[in-house]
Amino acid sequence: GESLSRGIKVDDDVHVNLGNCRTQRLLWMLCLCGRCYTQLIVLYNLYFYLFCCVNFFNLF
Repeated sequence: GESLSRGIKVDDDVHVNLGNCRTQRLLWMLCLCGRCYTQLIVLYNLYFYLFCCVNFFNLF
C-alpha cells in the first residue's frame, strides 16, 4: 500500500500547489486594487486639501 499512499500524497501536493497559486494570484490582484484605491484616496485628499486651502485664502 506504500505506492498507493505515495500517489495520494503527490495528488495532495498538486492540489495544495494549485490552491497556493490561485491564492497568490488573488492576493496579487487585491494588492494591485488596494494600491490603486490608496492612490485614489491620496489624490482625493490632496485635491480636497488644496480646494480648502484655496477657499480659505480667498476669504482674506
